[in-house]
Amino acid sequence: CSCSTIPMLIGLLKARAGFGPTMTFLFTSPLLNPIVIALFIPILGLEATLWYAGLALTLSIAAGVLLNRFGFERYIKQTALGPKPAACDSGCENPEETSCCASTTTEVPSMWQNAWQESWALFRSMIPYMVIAMLIGAGVHGFVPADFFAQVASADNPVAIPTAALVGIPLYVRVTTLLPLVGSFVAKGVSMGAIIALVIGSGGASLPEMILLKRLFYWPMMFAFLVVVFSTAVVSGFVFNSLFA
Repeated sequence: CSCSTIPMLIGLLKARAGFGPTMTFLFTSPLLNPIVIALFIPILGLEATLWYAGLALTLSIAAGVLLNRFGFERYIKQTALGPKPAACDSGCENPEETSCCASTTTEVPSMWQNAWQESWALFRSMIPYMVIAMLIGAGVHGFVPADFFAQVASADNPVAIPTAALVGIPLYVRVTTLLPLVGSFVAKGVSMGAIIALVIGSGGASLPEMILLKRLFYWPMMFAFLVVVFSTAVVSGFVFNSLFA
């Protein structure tokens, strides 16, 4: 799901990977994993799967390029970034004056020790956010009626696609959970475009994920993230309606 992307995102930020590619990873990771593609093919067919993958990938790459172009990297909190690589300007000419050349006898922790310590520290810091996320997810699943989506995204609703995208974003639902329900949605009169918008909206973002991302980003980046997910869902939905109506 979208929340499982966060630990990898944190690792990329701390490693100071390129901002544009990191954002593209954030958008595509929950939408284009192998399990999703494997389910798409038997449920919607190869052609629809290729269109879905192509749209999700193309729009995510475009979003990463644009966010990088407009300098949204400045909206990452400094606490989410790793230290900048230290530079040694004086080389190894004067080892007495520079620490870059000084030898040390300090025991370096092993790779496994470092991995465990960093993972445990990350897990402890995220526990409060995970608890809040689970409570929100449980509330949505418990109080949203089962036929709610079929009512608001019926084929005769002219704003069914943006409505489906808006409905999907607050939900805490995996794409692999929604895909088996496609047949029942179609039987209830939901258009293919609205279904795709729901899949991308709910898979690309969720309230629990937003709570976790707030720990990493300032509000302008949070808003940009939601705009990208919503736009991807709406554009893909209209494309699917025109191709597979």
